[in-house]
Amino acid sequence: MNQENAVELMIRERYEAWATALRVHHFEWLDENLASDYCFSARPYPNLRLNKEEFIEADKKMQSAEISIESVTAKQVGETIVSLTIANVAESFEGDMGAHMPSLEDINGLVGGSRIAYASAWRRTGDRWLCFDHHMIGPV
Repeated sequence: MNQENAVELMIRERYEAWATALRVHHFEWLDENLASDYCFSARPYPNLRLNKEEFIEADKKMQSAEISIESVTAKQVGETIVSLTIANVAESFEGDMGAHMPSLEDINGLVGGSRIAYASAWRRTGDRWLCFDHHMIGPV
């Protein structure tokens, strides 16, 4: 296996573990695998920016998550891996999502059964690769 394939396989495994953690509400996984300076952004919400703590708190309001990873493209560039992932996402949220968040209806409409593209950046910390930047490009 060449290095590019190994990088894509490793990032696919990271996304699969992330999806599993969301499905079973294992939020400790997020705390352990998102970098301390993690940032989440999403289209079509240009002003939406969540840090690690805010992202985890928002995900704790998730009632259900069925996520299947369709494809992962990843490339190591220096000390960073950049990735593009396409996933089939069916999530549902409940409760007050907090200040500066889209409405519950908007969020559930966007992730309630869509094929979504994500762009992410990863850095090695110790023995694992942590996601430090995660952008939901939106439905594709």
